[in-house]
Amino acid sequence: MVSGLQNCKFPVILQICKPDADFALIQVSEKQREDHLAKNLGFDIAKSDRHLVRLKDALGFNTVDEMCLSIARFSGDAVRVVDVVLWRYMEQSAARSRDTLN
Repeated sequence: MVSGLQNCKFPVILQICKPDADFALIQVSEKQREDHLAKNLGFDIAKSDRHLVRLKDALGFNTVDEMCLSIARFSGDAVRVVDVVLWRYMEQSAARSRDTLN
């Protein structure tokens, strides 16, 4: 669980993160649910979605977190900002194509 989220005082938040939650997010992994929720709550993390996973693979990083943290340290931006910029680029540009990345 994302650091700090286990101490959350809102029961509904903790319920959402349970692997047996009964709603649409059950179709993604527990880590993906936690990452999305934590980022939306303001935690400075990256989300491991398909766009960023494809980019981290193409760039040779081991994890999306490692990739975004490395870029954040270089740029001085927050990890969550790097996440959204990279996601938007991958989602909207020609870089979505594996052929463009490789």
